[in-house]
Amino acid sequence: MKKIIKYVGIIALGNILIKILGFIREVAISYKFGASPITDAYLVAFTIPLILFQFLGVGYATSIIKVLSSLEGNIQEKKAFISRVFSYTLITSVVLLFLGFSFSRPIVRIFSPGLEPQTIELASELLRLSMPMVISSMIIAISSGILQYSNKFAIDVWSNLPNNLIIIISIVCFSGVGGIYAVTLSTVIGSLTILLIQLPFSLKYGLNLRLDFRVDENLNKFVKILIPATLLSMVQMIGTLINRFIASFMETGSISILYFADRLYNLPYLVVVMAITTVLFPKLVSLFNSGELDKFKVYVAGLFKVIIILMTSIAIVMFVLRQELVEIVYQRGNFSKEAVSLTATCFGIYSLGIIFLSLRELFIKIYFCLNDTKILLMNSLYMFLLNITLGIILSYFCGIYGLAASTPLSVLISSLYLYKHLKMSGHLNINKAFLMKYFMISCITFIIAKISLEYLYNYTDNALLIVSIISFMVISIYGSLAWVFRLINT
Repeated sequence: MKKIIKYVGIIALGNILIKILGFIREVAISYKFGASPITDAYLVAFTIPLILFQFLGVGYATSIIKVLSSLEGNIQEKKAFISRVFSYTLITSVVLLFLGFSFSRPIVRIFSPGLEPQTIELASELLRLSMPMVISSMIIAISSGILQYSNKFAIDVWSNLPNNLIIIISIVCFSGVGGIYAVTLSTVIGSLTILLIQLPFSLKYGLNLRLDFRVDENLNKFVKILIPATLLSMVQMIGTLINRFIASFMETGSISILYFADRLYNLPYLVVVMAITTVLFPKLVSLFNSGELDKFKVYVAGLFKVIIILMTSIAIVMFVLRQELVEIVYQRGNFSKEAVSLTATCFGIYSLGIIFLSLRELFIKIYFCLNDTKILLMNSLYMFLLNITLGIILSYFCGIYGLAASTPLSVLISSLYLYKHLKMSGHLNINKAFLMKYFMISCITFIIAKISLEYLYNYTDNALLIVSIISFMVISIYGSLAWVFRLINT
């Protein structure tokens, strides 16, 4: 247990530092370019290679861990498996690079057709400049899977630190000369830096760069796991993409507003939940493969309770302090008060879904342990269709706020669907006593936080001070009530 806590702490701390640098990067971009067509063009160009990486790369770690776990003790088969994964990944990346470079303008039009012609032209130029990220990102995906399997979490996470630092330096030092082109180029260099840092370690722990295009049972198993993992990792990105597609028809700057709100909303999920699930996924796979089902269920129930308690207290802070948090992070330079107000409202709407987003990540890991990819594929299809439908309908009636609401609503329905099937299968059993106490404690904490916020404004309007006091209060009250009512032990 001490080792697990240590690993979670290493990942969480690394993610916190990475996200702090990430927010400094976002602040620098918003300060330098504001919610403008230039920012919209950069975000569109930056997102497209990221989507390609999400489409093929994010599921790699899960798939590699699963296959390597089944080959425990067989070093030669592991090396051959990694070599074949690398070979096909490299070929796929080169093809994607060629397509992205050759058809940049049509691709930008497909992703954001509502942009002005000048913005589309700029975005297509930036896309061509950023496409090399596809190759480096895909190799990083393989490297990360190997490092996570080998419990080398610190290298996997901390190697990402220089990335944002390079982008920040380019904005501060070179954007005056090279403008948004310098920022885009630094994004590519940052991705390459991650790979160069990870490479010596991943080579030591199993990365094999020898080309081998033979197909065997292990490669087939990898692909069978990768397909649902890819679709699931794509669901959230597709939701973001659909939102940007629709936002491109709205007022100029709408894409930037949704992007900045989404970045702030995803911070605690990436720092807390991803740290927990990344560390414990290999453990859950090991328990299930060894037939220790009772211990597996205990771990699953414990993870559910820990995640829902942590993320609910964070969600309360995010929703109650949405205006203050956005002001602290973004209100400077060319980022206007109107943009702050719009971003804060969208951020508040997003925050309503962070609990379900976090639980969904846990459920996905559990289903992969159970080798039940059919449910995951159905769920990803339902969520994809739901996100499109809600985005179109809600944006028509409520504009950018309705567009923001489509994301938490689709995540809510998706997570409830997965929870229902886990409960029916007997792999997750959360009793009513826990849920009743959880809802009661959450409501009490939210009401106290809301009243306290109104009270504090009678004495100060310092956003940073208010955020500090309310955050400490929420965590203290929620933690104390959870302890008094024995929420974890129920």
